[in-house]
Amino acid sequence: MSQKEIEESLTLLKKDWDIDPILQDFILGKRNDVTEFSYKINSVVYHIPYLSNEKKYILWKCYWPDCDNCCKRQGDYLSLLMI
Repeated sequence: MSQKEIEESLTLLKKDWDIDPILQDFILGKRNDVTEFSYKINSVVYHIPYLSNEKKYILWKCYWPDCDNCCKRQGDYLSLLMI
């Protein structure tokens, strides 16, 4: 999915849903404070984005399809959350 398609999709979603501006900037790659926290459970390594300015983690439903380590084993129950 291209950057333009993502932006257009978010614009359409915002008509009916509240989208946190912090998450929108994260999805669009506009954050410069994103780091990664790796957490291993058994043989699965979860790569969890961390927003250092907000001091919050982001749980996601696979926005990095090239990395299949988490996706194949964690299931589809995670949705985009900021905690």
